[in-house]
Amino acid sequence: MPKTKTSKTTKSTKRSTSKPQTKPVSTGVCACGCGTATGPRASYCPGHDHRHVSQIIRDHYGDLASFVAAHTKIRRTRTPKVA
Repeated sequence: MPKTKTSKTTKSTKRSTSKPQTKPVSTGVCACGCGTATGPRASYCPGHDHRHVSQIIRDHYGDLASFVAAHTKIRRTRTPKVA
């Protein structure tokens, strides 16, 4: 019987090449910095995740318009020829 080459992939090789996944740990206090107590599995109070993102944008870029300008690709469009 002729030998054939087969590739055997095991789960252990897939795990070793991928990054280990970590779960966020809740501290019981809202991560936005307001100091409000959260539930045992929550990192933020309702709506405070957006507040935290906005604060980070303001701290790093100054305002939302600067953030959008830094992360938006400007598309060049052709202007129609007037006959």
